[in-house]
Amino acid sequence: MKLLTTTITITALVTAFQMSASAQSIDSTGRKCSIQNSVYQAIGNPDFKLIFSPRLPNKNMDAVVTLKHTKRGRIQTFHMVTSNGYGSSFLTDPKREETTLNIVVFDRNLKRDSIFRNEVAPEYAFISDLGSNDYYSNNARNREFLLGDVMWKFDRCSLSSK
Repeated sequence: MKLLTTTITITALVTAFQMSASAQSIDSTGRKCSIQNSVYQAIGNPDFKLIFSPRLPNKNMDAVVTLKHTKRGRIQTFHMVTSNGYGSSFLTDPKREETTLNIVVFDRNLKRDSIFRNEVAPEYAFISDLGSNDYYSNNARNREFLLGDVMWKFDRCSLSSK
């Protein structure tokens, strides 16, 4: 009976730790990151990064999002906006406002999450049509290093976070 009680207690502690960790993105130094100060890496294609930065002053947006590649450099910059109410988030290209890409985020258990200003960064993200946008953009002249359709995983806090 004592072994069963110990096993249940350990299981409950591990579950509680996983649940608390899943609600927050913590980098290797133990810092909690907001979405505005986080870096995501493409799963299966680690040369691609999404770098989130604080919003620009006097702009109606939640964050600036930069897509980068180790060899291609800065590929594109977007503004991230979260709608009121349901809280859907999307990326817009400030140069081509007709370009709108939905961003869907998930916790570490792949349960749908949400983005709100100053919340902790979600563990995973998927951006619909980002690979297609990269392929057809003017920046994809060299098609040797294409993004494709990838899931993004929280990697670390950006250097600008405190």
